[in-house]
Amino acid sequence: MNQLADPQTSAGATEPTPADDSTRLRGRALLAARALSFTVVGLTLVAYLVALPGLVAYVATPCADALSSCEISAQQVAPLAQLGLTPHTLGVAAAALSTMAILLVYGVAMLLLWRRSDDWVALLAAITLVLMPAAFTPTLKGLPRGFEWLADPYSMAALVALYLLMGLFPSGRFVPRWLWALILLQDATVFSPLGHLLPVAFTLIMILVVYGAIIGGQIYRYRRLSTPVQRQQTKWVVSGIILTLIVNQIFWQPVAWTPALQRPDSLFVLLAAPDSFLMMCILTGSFGIAILRYRLYDINVIVRRTVVYGALTAILALVYIAGVIGAQSIVNTLARRPTGDTSPVLIVITTLFIATLFQPLRRSLQRFIDRRFYRSKYNSRKTLEAFSATLRQEVDLSTLTGQLVTVVTETMQPEHVSLWLRDAERQA
Repeated sequence: MNQLADPQTSAGATEPTPADDSTRLRGRALLAARALSFTVVGLTLVAYLVALPGLVAYVATPCADALSSCEISAQQVAPLAQLGLTPHTLGVAAAALSTMAILLVYGVAMLLLWRRSDDWVALLAAITLVLMPAAFTPTLKGLPRGFEWLADPYSMAALVALYLLMGLFPSGRFVPRWLWALILLQDATVFSPLGHLLPVAFTLIMILVVYGAIIGGQIYRYRRLSTPVQRQQTKWVVSGIILTLIVNQIFWQPVAWTPALQRPDSLFVLLAAPDSFLMMCILTGSFGIAILRYRLYDINVIVRRTVVYGALTAILALVYIAGVIGAQSIVNTLARRPTGDTSPVLIVITTLFIATLFQPLRRSLQRFIDRRFYRSKYNSRKTLEAFSATLRQEVDLSTLTGQLVTVVTETMQPEHVSLWLRDAERQA
């Protein structure tokens, strides 16, 4: 019988939970925080339920200032009709998207309140999640007449809570300490009465600066201040923030620098709704997993596969485009035919070439990324592969046990390894 003692593994069983950190609440503070959280969650749900019936009519009503006073402009109605869409169809789609967003955030928030209601950072996360549909969807714009003014305060509260959560998570302290001042400045700039008069490019630069400071602070916290548990949580949150920023800028950067997309009849701005919904899904998932299931899902595997398959997709797309265009240009030149016609035969040949290239290229990228970014895991895998080959040929027990101990030491790196072998003669 073999027994391997790994103190690192045994220590992980007694690893402190997030509720054991300084963010845990007790006594009257805990009762007050729970009362505030459940009050905000309950009132916000009532506001959403009241607003949803009027959302379709709000979205389906064009106006002169889309994305500020309404969702679509009068100039967009004709281009939509050319696509076979009506304003009412957009209203139904917006209502369905908002309903899915509400179900998503409330599902995760209820889990947080159930599992981590004594941790004030988890309570802040629950409040932030339930407020996000107010900022990322037009749900509250459907409130009855006389209550429409609630939409803007809810939206501002959602964004402020989100920035605070990203700056405070997971230890409950701002890193760096002046981060709160930068967040306050950004909120004051965007939400002030003069915020609508500022250029879109200036607002985007402010958002990038704040996001950069938050991500930099999280990385510094991860390297210098975090416990092992907090590091696992930080991986999820930082990955979610970076992905959210990428999704956000994929939509807004073209709008900021392309005047044609800012025209009143441009349909590109209608992509803001699905873009915001995707951002909300990413943030909800990253914070939910970071607080509740960070031990179960290994973010390193997701990041690793994302990098591999993202790079693989980009390379294959470039090869495909270059193959089709380049080969067709050569054929047209040799045959002295006019350009512009693409031969189906060349498309089939290029597709088969891409299919043949997929697996070898994927393995090459995998090895390169493992060697460059996951060196310890790459070395461990090579060691195990070498030991497996030795195991098929080695017959000497003493040599085999020595190599087994060496492999375990190199791959798992325990502080102590012990190996016991059952005495076959004594057992007989």
